[in-house]
Amino acid sequence: MTTTSYLLLKISEEVRDAVKSSKPVVALESTIYTHGVLYPGSAELPLLLESIVRDNGGVPATIGIVHGQARVGMETDELHELATCAINQSALKASRRDLSHICGLGIAGKLKYGGTTISGTILLASLAGIRIVGTSGLGGVHKSGETTMDISADLTELGRTPIALVSSGCKSFLDIPRTLQYLETEGLHFANPISVEHAISKSDMDDIINGSLRQAEEAGQMGSENTPYVQARIKERLGRRGLLANEALVKANVACATKIAVELARIERGASQ
Repeated sequence: MTTTSYLLLKISEEVRDAVKSSKPVVALESTIYTHGVLYPGSAELPLLLESIVRDNGGVPATIGIVHGQARVGMETDELHELATCAINQSALKASRRDLSHICGLGIAGKLKYGGTTISGTILLASLAGIRIVGTSGLGGVHKSGETTMDISADLTELGRTPIALVSSGCKSFLDIPRTLQYLETEGLHFANPISVEHAISKSDMDDIINGSLRQAEEAGQMGSENTPYVQARIKERLGRRGLLANEALVKANVACATKIAVELARIERGASQ
């Protein structure tokens, strides 16, 4: 493979055509598959979420890095390849800052897989002309972020990229008040709360989160490694309750994002007539 023939970004024909014809397109991030859900759930969830987009009248565009190439929209076999990286955690976590590095490795012939975070997904979606993203939980200001400055790139990306995000607010183990304060100066975000039937009580979550944060501190997990480490500890403590809650909220968020995309497309079609 030569550098002259290598494309850094590949947009699927379906997504390209949908954007060109102003159809409702919803971008889906991929760290939820590579770093968030254990296999075989990681391989089942992307197909489920794409079907939710289609059932609600939209076109899904799952975003990630396959063989060192950024992808917007994937075939079923590519989704499976990326999702199975969860078995041995072989995929890299791709925030905005990591995209050039991982794709640069691809140019050099080192073909890596990458699960895009919200910031990486937002950037690539915007480059493809997509304006709606559906996901689970937003990154934010970490505990003691006022001194460590450990703040997710998700927040700054919302402020500089013209795109709308639907999530269930920020991840529950973050500093929620400071995250909300930070969001006041950044971009558009639709917070879609989890349904009451799948919610977990605040007292239970506080105990679980505090224990998980202590483990992360004792293990010296900081920066980009902090979030997946804490999430893994929370999953262990919650067990099946956590799996059901997370699946319910991401399904609801993707459905909500699709409805917004469909309505936006309808408004724009009316304005152009």
